[in-house]
This record gives sequence, structure tokens and C-alpha cells, in this order.
Amino acid sequence: MLALNNRGVQAMNACRFQEAIFSFRLALECLKGKMMEEVERAEAGEPAEHANMEEEVLLGRSPLHSWDADALAATSPNNEFEVYQGAFCLPKAPQTVDSVLSEITVIILYNMGLAHHLAGLLGAENMEAHLQEAIAFYKHALT
Repeated sequence: MLALNNRGVQAMNACRFQEAIFSFRLALECLKGKMMEEVERAEAGEPAEHANMEEEVLLGRSPLHSWDADALAATSPNNEFEVYQGAFCLPKAPQTVDSVLSEITVIILYNMGLAHHLAGLLGAENMEAHLQEAIAFYKHALT
């Protein structure tokens, strides 16, 4: 799931938004499976793997420079909402993925929202649908 997130960020940086969305969607499916395993373990009374709550997710910020910021602003000149032009990468092999599933989920949801947001602003097909999806994923990440 971490590699899928990072592959999605790379695709977004190359303005291949559909590919990025697909990578993030697969990463979310992997997370769903991991979370189900945790629920089953808890129901069986087994201790959670890597139950150290002190763990943190080490993030890498990936500035997205694939497009001109002026062109992005020109797509919606009266919009006061600025697009944060950076996605979040995750370390390739953390040893404690299970202890930080919720943090990883938020990162992938945010990246998915950003991919839809940029696809909607930069002229992909179904612009309005992409923008609606962006709002939904940003809300999920926020909650």
C-alpha cells in the first residue's frame, strides 16, 4: 500500500491523474484488508501487531511542479481556495505499518482528493465529477 501511494504521487507529478487515482484506490483497498485483519485479531482476543502507540508516520512531501501555477489559477480566477501543490509520500518499508494505519489512511485519502482536485481543475474529462470526488475525499481525510 505504501508503494501504491508513492506510485500515485509520481503519477500525479507527471499529470497522469487517472493513473494516480487508480493507485490510490488500490492502496485504499489494501488498507481496508489490513483493517479487517486488525478487527478480526481484536475479536479473537489476540494482541494487535506492533501495538506501540508512540509510533509516528514519517512523511515525505513531494512538491508537484508539473504544471504552471498561473495556469492552475487561471482555470478558476475568482476562486479564493488555493490548491496545496504538494502530495505526501510514505517511507518504503516501515516496520510498524499496523500501528499507524489510521495515519496512513488519512494521507492516502488526502492524496486521492488532491488527484481528483487537480484532474478537475486541469481539464480532465468529467471535471465536475472530479471536483465532487475531491470534496468527498478531503472530507473523509479530515474526519
